[in-house]
Amino acid sequence: MRVNLSNATWRKSTYSNGGGGDCLEIADNIPGGLVPVRDSKNPSGPALVLPAGVWSAFIEHLTSTGGVGLMRADLSNATWRKATYSAGQEDCLEIADNIPNGLVPVRDSKNPSGPALLFTAGAWSTFLDHLAQRQRLSSTAR
Repeated sequence: MRVNLSNATWRKSTYSNGGGGDCLEIADNIPGGLVPVRDSKNPSGPALVLPAGVWSAFIEHLTSTGGVGLMRADLSNATWRKATYSAGQEDCLEIADNIPNGLVPVRDSKNPSGPALLFTAGAWSTFLDHLAQRQRLSSTAR
């Protein structure tokens, strides 16, 4: 899905590291109920665009499970695969399944040496459940 973000007004996520090192930025003024998320250290780089309900569910899960905070993982031995929801798309996410401690790293397939976003397994599962639910609702509305 391509979204024009040229007029986006970005703000630092309230869940970002207060030290300024590891920060996400979010744009709130995008029509269509979408929430773009990007790396504050790479403002000209790609943004992950999520439906607002998916983003809300993700934040709710993090908050309820205490999963909010800075996470780091050694990804040097990660085995990456294209995400199922990226199949056939040019804007693709890659996921590594072989990371210990229940973490799920996600990265932009066009920038494999770039940063990865780390999810807890529970947060990733919640995110995927909401995507699947949204896809089912979308296909039944046709």
